[in-house]
Order: sequence, then structure tokens, then C-alpha cells
Amino acid sequence: MRSAATDAIILDCIGRTDTLVAYWDAGRVCAYANPAHGRWFGGLDEAPVGRPMSEMFAPLYEMTRPHIDAAYAGHQQVFECEITPAQGRPHRYATGTYLPHVVDGAVHGIFVLVADVTHIKQSERENRAARERLSLALDATQLSVWDYDIARGTVTFDERWARMMSLPPGLTVTTDRELAHLTHPAHRERVQHAAVLALKGTTPDFQYENCIRDGQGRWKWMRCSGRVVERSGQGKALRAVGTNLDITEQVQAEEEFRQIVLHDRLTGLPNRHLLEDRIQQMIAVARREQTRIALLFIDLDKFKPINDEKGHAVGDWLLHAVAQRMRAMVRESDTVARFGGDEFVVLSPDVATVDDALDVAEKIRSAVKDPYLSPDGDALEISCSVGVVIYPLHADNFRDLLRLGDDAMYRAKKRGRNAVEVVPSA
Repeated sequence: MRSAATDAIILDCIGRTDTLVAYWDAGRVCAYANPAHGRWFGGLDEAPVGRPMSEMFAPLYEMTRPHIDAAYAGHQQVFECEITPAQGRPHRYATGTYLPHVVDGAVHGIFVLVADVTHIKQSERENRAARERLSLALDATQLSVWDYDIARGTVTFDERWARMMSLPPGLTVTTDRELAHLTHPAHRERVQHAAVLALKGTTPDFQYENCIRDGQGRWKWMRCSGRVVERSGQGKALRAVGTNLDITEQVQAEEEFRQIVLHDRLTGLPNRHLLEDRIQQMIAVARREQTRIALLFIDLDKFKPINDEKGHAVGDWLLHAVAQRMRAMVRESDTVARFGGDEFVVLSPDVATVDDALDVAEKIRSAVKDPYLSPDGDALEISCSVGVVIYPLHADNFRDLLRLGDDAMYRAKKRGRNAVEVVPSA
């Protein structure tokens, strides 16, 4: 016998327009059907009372025959199906329940409840299509989506993150501490600052670029964008979502472009354009911190005869060798640049005295003068003339520094070459 709960379900469904309710007797003939049948099956004016199930609902009957047989055997059944109505109406999707009507152990019939879930299926299809479109769009842009549970400290990524970071498939959940550990040490403070501002609500969202170590130990550049999407009643950030974009190739391309545009192709040293930019930056720092900068203008003595006699290949090799020796004689904070032809400039910040600058100049002069053994086995000898100018002792702007330094270098040449000359103090 049916339970009170079953009766309540049936009574609730009888009046609904989206749910079919019917009772079929032991001979599988309809004894009751609610009005929803007419709206579902071809616009019938009357319910199918007195008609056999196999005649009335042939398609549905055949599709669910195993469930019907089981229900008449006393077993409750639940199913899903697609219904093809008459008169060209669109397909419908349904979920059904067959409830046996048992009296004194015998099945006297079954109650059939079929709910129209077409709108649910349609919504599911639309959501699935939207997810597929989003997935294709994200694949095209190489974006990885993340979801940060701030209270738990866990970050969930999509599958693109595993591919992007060379991780095993499915490894998409990590912690904020682990991400901080994988972030390049030089970038951690900047990343933390951006995150704190967003979590506090100081900024509506955040974006930063940083290096992170992937599963193979390689550093990859990421552009991270995110926003807090959930806060507590007190305004505390609870959840943030965003994307990561792998920009490693872009950064490498930009660096290669900078290398080409701002560095000398032969020696690899900064060229005149990059030197000027660095001098301007160092002047600004020196002015603020009240420090001195030394510029050493260096010209190789009698380079042209060697280049003409031995050929351009040997001349290029010699320029590269000289550049390497100069770079070995200065501090890491100093800049050695090729100014053009056989001219070089050394930029040395934070120089205490003129004598300190002269010491650097003398080291370079001495290093350049040592003999060179060319790839052809020839011993080559060359020297250099050096002009020294100090900011702000001799000049306080870029143009005057270049002019005075160049003048000092030519005075060194007039002294007989292989000499160092400092700009006279005003």
C-alpha cells in the first residue's frame, strides 16, 4: 500500500501543468489522467481515460517498457527520457517515476508521474555551450582561471594551469604559501603589496607581472589579474577570482629587441643610446643623494693600422677582446659602453674622489695595453687614451659631461697616447 508521503507527492503533482499524473490499472488501461496530458500529447481535449497505455503513449511506452514491467512487478522506478509529441511539436525531456499500487501484497496498478524538464535540459545545454565557448576562448588567449579561497588559503586552477606549468594532469589545487614560495624572490614583495591592496579594498582589482618556477624548475613570466568577489559583513575578503597569462615568450621577445636596439652587436656592450639613458638616470640619483659620478672616455690608439693590415675580422675580434678586458676591470654597478668605432665609455657611479676615478682609468689603461694573441696566432699590441670627467665637479648636465670628457681624451692623445687626462677643475 502507498505511504502517506507518496499520497502527498501525487496530490501535489495533480494540479501542476508541467507534470503528468496518471493511474493505470492492472490491465494497463488508464483510470485517471490529469489535464496536462492534453497539453503534452498533441493538444488532446480529453484525458486518455479508458485507453490502453500501449495505444496512448506508444513512443513513451516502448522507451520505458522495462520500467513499466518492473513497476507492475512491485518495484518503484525512476527514469529519464525524451518525448516526441504529435503534430510536429518540439521534443520534450522528462523525468518520470512509476509507483506500484500494492494492496494486500498484490499490484493493482501503477501511478505514473512524469515531469517536464525541457527548460532544465535547455539551460544545461546552454551552460555547457557557454562553458565550451569560454574554454575555446581561454585556449585561444592562453589564459588560466583561478579561484582563491582566502579563508582556507587554497587556490584552485583550471586544467590549463597544469599544462602551462608543466605539472601532472589534475594537479590544480595549491596553497597561497606554495605559490609565494614558487614566486621569484625579487618579485614577492611587489606581488604581496598588490594582493594586500586588493584584499583591503583599496583597489578594485589588481594586476602584476612576476616570475614563477614551473614543474621543471624553469622560470616563467606570468601576468596575473584578479578581483575580490566575496566579502563578509565586516568587509573581510573571503574569495577572489582571476586569470594568469603566460607572457614568457613576450618578455623574451622584448628582451631580445632591447638587446638588439640598445646594445652593440659586435661587443654586446650597451650602445650610445643606452649609455645616455643610464647617465641621465645616474645623474638624477647622484643629485638626490649628493654623490659623484665618473665618466671615462676611452679611445684606442692606432687601431686603424691594425684593422687595415690584419683585416676587419681581426679588427672586430680585437674590439671584442678589449671590451671584455674593460668589463673585467670595473665593478658590477659600473657600465662599459661602446660609444662608436674604437671609442668606449665607462660610467662609474658613487665615486668618492677624483683619485678613485683615476685609479679605475689606470687599471683599464694597463689592462688594454697587455698583448693579445689573435685567433691566427699573431701577437697584437694596442694602447688607449683616457679622458676623465666628474659629475658634478666638472659639469652638471649630460651634454657638458660628454663634451668635457671627449676634450680630456683628446688631450691625452696629444700627450703621446697611452695616457690618462682628467678635466681641469673650474
